[in-house]
Amino acid sequence: MRFTELTEQRVSELREKTAELLETMGLRVEDAELRKLAREAGAKTDEALEVVYFPREVQEELLAKIPSGYSVRNVLGQEWVLGGDEQYIASIVMDPWMLEYPAGARRPRMRDLKTNLALIEGMPEVAQ
Repeated sequence: MRFTELTEQRVSELREKTAELLETMGLRVEDAELRKLAREAGAKTDEALEVVYFPREVQEELLAKIPSGYSVRNVLGQEWVLGGDEQYIASIVMDPWMLEYPAGARRPRMRDLKTNLALIEGMPEVAQ
């Protein structure tokens, strides 16, 4: 596989298409509280479909609030400052399938991520 750096024009095109999709197709948001927060921030919601649509002006307002950098800490207490010239890679482990008795296997949902994070935060190595 070969990687090439994106040109400024290509980055601009990708940003424009992303903004268009967020405005016209929206995002499915299963969590009612997140939909409420999005609505309060000016987004439009379809409660029946659980979809949030982000008008361009709302996107611009939200993007302007993103900090240029912030710190994160891992379970070992190591801290990284994100932003600037440093690059890191990390992941949140999420189960590809959830097994529920007696229903069987299903894809994970937001509540599963919340449950996993609560369990992880309860670990002594994390809850410092």
